[in-house]
Amino acid sequence: MHTICTSYLKRTDDNHYAFFWLLGCRVHETIRHADETGSFEEILASVQALMLAQILRLFDGNAHQRTLAELHLVPLSQLTHRLWQEAPIELPNSMSPWQAWIFAESVRRTILVSHILRGAYSTIKRGYFIHTSFVEALPFDVRTSLWDAPSADAWESSAPALRPALASYREYTDMWENGQIRDTRAFDKMLLVACKGQENVEAGLSAGLNEVRS
Repeated sequence: MHTICTSYLKRTDDNHYAFFWLLGCRVHETIRHADETGSFEEILASVQALMLAQILRLFDGNAHQRTLAELHLVPLSQLTHRLWQEAPIELPNSMSPWQAWIFAESVRRTILVSHILRGAYSTIKRGYFIHTSFVEALPFDVRTSLWDAPSADAWESSAPALRPALASYREYTDMWENGQIRDTRAFDKMLLVACKGQENVEAGLSAGLNEVRS
């Protein structure tokens, strides 16, 4: 799917049809594989791959591709729910603390982004989306800078100094609104815009930057 995303950026009018045909085949293969596999890791990878494909087709601007992608919103929802249901309570001892954190956070982020993706498309198409308490309660680690740690040593040196850890989506947006969250990355901005709106987030970030400068 990473190769397909790279190809999307390089597509031309001549290979546009062939690209989306290949993407459609990959989507069907991903869904079929996820239905057949019993491996949680493969389900996680399938959900992530399907989200990438849905982003390309839902927001490309091609009406036919949007129609095809809409048919796979339900399978994406079902696989995401399965991911949530089957998430392991404990991780193997063979994983280092850094590996365990990355794996767990990847699961949490995947579930959250899957819901936001469908909500964003609903907003564009219908002008609204149904905001549920389930989505508000989805947790993730608010120490989002840890995601960019290039090594286990860098992660371990940063992790103890940053608190709190897990918070719900609703708690995170409240923390940002109260000025408790300042260091925002692309992931943070996506979450905030989905909840607060782009204009509010940009105004809040601008005000925070001016406050730091003064």
